[in-house]
Amino acid sequence: MSDDRLPLVSEDPELRRLRRENVERWLMPIFFGSGVTGLVYQTLWARQLHPILGTSNLAIATVLAAFMGGLALGGHWASRRAPGTHRPLLMYAALELGIGVYALAFPTVLRGVEAAYLHISLGSWFPWLQAALVASALGPPTAMMGATLPFLVRFVSAHPGARVGALYAVNAAGACAGTLACGFVGLPFLGVSLTNQIAAVGNLGIAAVVFFLARAGDSVAPVPLPVAARAGWLGWAAGIAGFSSLIYEVAWTRLLVLTVGASVYAFPLMLASILIGISIGGALGGELAKRYPARLEPLNIGVQLGIACLAGIGLYFAPELPYAYVWLFDAANVSDYPRAAWFVTAALAMTMMTLPAIGMGMAFPLTVRAAKGDPVAASGAIYSSNTIGSVLGALLAGFVFLPSLFVRGTIAVALLGNFVSALFWARTPRLRLALAGAVALVLAFPLVFGLPAWEPLWMTAGLYKEVTATDDHSRAGLRAYAVDGNDLLY
Repeated sequence: MSDDRLPLVSEDPELRRLRRENVERWLMPIFFGSGVTGLVYQTLWARQLHPILGTSNLAIATVLAAFMGGLALGGHWASRRAPGTHRPLLMYAALELGIGVYALAFPTVLRGVEAAYLHISLGSWFPWLQAALVASALGPPTAMMGATLPFLVRFVSAHPGARVGALYAVNAAGACAGTLACGFVGLPFLGVSLTNQIAAVGNLGIAAVVFFLARAGDSVAPVPLPVAARAGWLGWAAGIAGFSSLIYEVAWTRLLVLTVGASVYAFPLMLASILIGISIGGALGGELAKRYPARLEPLNIGVQLGIACLAGIGLYFAPELPYAYVWLFDAANVSDYPRAAWFVTAALAMTMMTLPAIGMGMAFPLTVRAAKGDPVAASGAIYSSNTIGSVLGALLAGFVFLPSLFVRGTIAVALLGNFVSALFWARTPRLRLALAGAVALVLAFPLVFGLPAWEPLWMTAGLYKEVTATDDHSRAGLRAYAVDGNDLLY
């Protein structure tokens, strides 16, 4: 064949750039859909495991830790594999395909877990064997989920900065949508099996679309980008931040269950409140990282201290939650529309969780931007460190802190974690001095105003189910019914 043949259309650099940009426009809705299916699976699979494992704090913490542990392993593997791949979209499509296929097979996996569980002896090793069973069931699909972000970052790495924050934010927004869709539509109206099948079809559809897009413009720079061996001190900062975040999630969920009950709608609303904050924070953090690349250290210190301050203020607000529930119940005339009681739950959950969660969402893109070198390896390594910290936070919150320190003490441990994470960002004497002053102010607050007073009978009164049992909804009347009376002393 003659060497002077016309070049192929795909070899035109300008047209190739336009095709690549067109592919990138699809990535946001695609990653949104991936977030939807991921949280549908988390909600569904946790619910399917509860009849086998139970619904104690230990069982819930085990499921949550297994889910987060799989994400961490997947993120760690992908952070090393993604920088060297030339076809990241094909890898991403293969991961989505694997998730969908595994979801279709999950009922069979569940039967195997149940059969194995029945043969576990109730000895001292029982909790660890239980954790191993859960990890074997949830590990493969969650590892694939955790590996998706680094491959997408690899594809868009030509546009660093806000891109990582945008991907993180849109995935969290999809996760929020998936939580609400599963809690309010899937479980009540479609059932577990059909909801699982629909989510699996969603993953298979995403895989098909991405395979098609990969043909349009998937290849990236032929020279592999340098791979960071480890996240270093940034990894420690991200890991401790993740540790605190999951402790908050477990403790806040426990606290709000006392106030709003443990209905089928309660947990999705609590989780959605956190995910809304993370989504907003991810977008905001990405924009701040892009605009102020020279101020990442003070920004991250401010984020961690902000989370701690908001969570600390929440300790003082917590005794008002039963009052707030009753007042919102009356204001919304929920007694005439019992199914609308979830509006009250949503309002209280968002008040308690969303603002601190914005700070949690901001931390990830700010930390990734602070990493030197390859953004692909950085995002995967930091994501992995953050998720490993989350696993430890979930396990220790469920197995150690809540049983021994109760809710207030557990939240205090998370506050300490925020301070330690901020300390890693204080890299200069000036920042260390500013951090010391800020921490001193935070710690002085309870010394001046006193520790938050939690009265056990009041906090466990269960007014969410007794709100119609008394006509006197004044503060004095509610306290007289819940604390001074004998009806709710259990």
